[in-house]
Amino acid sequence: MYTVKIKDKIYTFEEKKTLEQIANELNIKCYVAKVNNRLRELTFYLNFDCVVEFLDLNETEAVRVYQTTLRYIIAMALKRIDNNAVLTFNDYVSRTFIGLLENTKTNFNQKYLNELKKEIDFIINENFPIIRYQKEKEEVLKLYKQIGYEDKYNVLQYREDNKVNFYNCDGYIDYMYGYMLPSTGYIKNYAIKLHHPGFVVQYPRAEFGGSIPPFENEFTYGQTLKRAAN
Repeated sequence: MYTVKIKDKIYTFEEKKTLEQIANELNIKCYVAKVNNRLRELTFYLNFDCVVEFLDLNETEAVRVYQTTLRYIIAMALKRIDNNAVLTFNDYVSRTFIGLLENTKTNFNQKYLNELKKEIDFIINENFPIIRYQKEKEEVLKLYKQIGYEDKYNVLQYREDNKVNFYNCDGYIDYMYGYMLPSTGYIKNYAIKLHHPGFVVQYPRAEFGGSIPPFENEFTYGQTLKRAAN
């Protein structure tokens, strides 16, 4: 038996449970949690006395996990519709990130983006579990070579850590820098649109109460930042 303190209440449990299971039992909407002040994914098991703080999209840490999972799902969707395409992400203006594509099967246009979004939404609606594994870096490099992930191989080989966390979702395997959500269905809100030279993705932000802020182009966003600084 162990106790879990959540806010001002103490809960007692007999069997080990994941943070996700406890959150669901208590009807708490969350995306990640702090256990004894240490950030943990919702798949983390509890079987010891602790203090837990569940975080929703009003918190920066939860938004970061949301964004990381959304990037993973977009990359997974792209792999399904265009196996040879190469995707890179970068932070962008107006609190978004931009996706840049190379080696696509056809010209990248609205039709292509519509196909990509359709696959993204399918993956989200299926609520596939996202399973975390830890392997030796050399094992993961070998795996990437076998399945043809040359771009991921080139990035990972320069990582200094010998242990690597990677994720498997319905057969799609990828290494991610940040924590992830337990399943694809946690992604409820996002927007994706063409924006030269690729596409931009909007997602909930903590500073907007967990909602998506309006998109501003580069000039307008720059002016907004200047006004905020003055």
